[in-house]
Amino acid sequence: LQKFTSKLATTYGDKALLAHAMAVNGLWRNACALGIDDEKLWCALDVAWEVLITALAISTGKQL
Repeated sequence: LQKFTSKLATTYGDKALLAHAMAVNGLWRNACALGIDDEKLWCALDVAWEVLITALAISTGKQL
């Protein structure tokens, strides 16, 4: 997963990574509002969020 995160950080700019992170956040909010109870969905959202936030940190030179 670390290799994939690094590849995202070097391939896409800060704005693109942030846009994708906000899309994941929007999906998370909608799932919460709808009361979705699907463990696989929540795990996928957790992984997507972690990957995007880590890639964003790498691309901006910030530490998490």
